[in-house]
Amino acid sequence: MRQRTFGRLGWQVSEVGLGGAWLAGRRGDLAVEQAAETVRQALALGINYIDTARAYRRSEEILGIALEGVRQPYRLATKAGCTPHDFDYSRDAVLASFETSLRLLRRDRVDLLQLHEAPTAGWDRLMGKGGAVEALHHLKRQGAVAAIGVTGRPPAFLARLVATDEFDSVLNYCEYDLTTRLAREELLAVAARHNVAVVLGSPLRVGLLGQPRGAALAKYQEPLRGKLERLHELADRSGIPLPHIAIRYLLGDADVATVLTGAASVEELRDTLSAASAGPLPADVLAEIRQIQDHRDARETA
Repeated sequence: MRQRTFGRLGWQVSEVGLGGAWLAGRRGDLAVEQAAETVRQALALGINYIDTARAYRRSEEILGIALEGVRQPYRLATKAGCTPHDFDYSRDAVLASFETSLRLLRRDRVDLLQLHEAPTAGWDRLMGKGGAVEALHHLKRQGAVAAIGVTGRPPAFLARLVATDEFDSVLNYCEYDLTTRLAREELLAVAARHNVAVVLGSPLRVGLLGQPRGAALAKYQEPLRGKLERLHELADRSGIPLPHIAIRYLLGDADVATVLTGAASVEELRDTLSAASAGPLPADVLAEIRQIQDHRDARETA
């Protein structure tokens, strides 16, 4: 597993990280021990960056079981926000959320605590007096977290947060994939200037780019449907499965610290790592992806 530098922190992390959103299975009904085995296999295969959240069903509980007693080095990131539904992003709410996370994770610290879906909170609730950032810095001073970050979708808002130099990492999803490079244009350059680590989630656009061709195309309107059709044609011509193209495309960006796989099984995990091991995409495939993205920037939520 190739490693990359995690921004100004200098951590060496696997270029593919394990995202915890689907550890309990697509329907949330996977047995805990079966889910824990996916985590253990990820570590055995060289993944050393794991991302979870209070909002991801039983993900923190599963990781608490799976990681207990593990001696090999890894980085663990979790999030505060979104859960409960009326989460207000106050200092007290973040501290209470983190306390619950530690209990579920069976530990007294984590490497990275992120504000989950930060743009939904608005600037004042994050950065103002008594807001979420106060809690992050308090926990960092205590040694309960080594680093702090933000996550969310709108790249321009995240770029504004990154430019404050308050955060060590930023996680974005669905704004940089085979259908769009909005985050590439609005966020990654800012993160590079401030040496903030970029984490990309959902390389398959919440599963859209992993669906069979007919199922994927039927539900969506133009321009996204047109882009999907052309992407499937590209996959057919190139002989590279579309999910593999999606993973390899994002890994081809040197400004990205790690790309998260939302694997729900060992089989899905191995398939993702097989794609990653194939290396960069051919130049002609990259050129066609750019043309497809330029057809019109899809803002639809997949």
